[in-house]
Amino acid sequence: MVIRGIGKGYISKVYGHRPVKEPDLKPNEAEQGGDSVEISKAAKEMQKLVQNTLALDDVRLEKVEDLKNKIDTGQYHVPAKKLADAILKYTGWSRAGDVKNE
Repeated sequence: MVIRGIGKGYISKVYGHRPVKEPDLKPNEAEQGGDSVEISKAAKEMQKLVQNTLALDDVRLEKVEDLKNKIDTGQYHVPAKKLADAILKYTGWSRAGDVKNE
């Protein structure tokens, strides 16, 4: 199958020439520059939980390895209802409807 008529020339005709507009920065913002990232409260909490879990001495490595192997071989199964309930509980949504538990 051959597709003709699509190339650089075609694309530039579709979009035309549009100059890039530079953002209006205040003097302070221009000096600081760089990108910034803001991590949500939930993500910070999850990160803290992971760090606390890794710091525990009693992590059962055999069980972790067994679960990894089951997942890799497709033998690990979580019932959909159990998974859905856990997700809803984590997010604060009720099973009965779309109203968030407050």
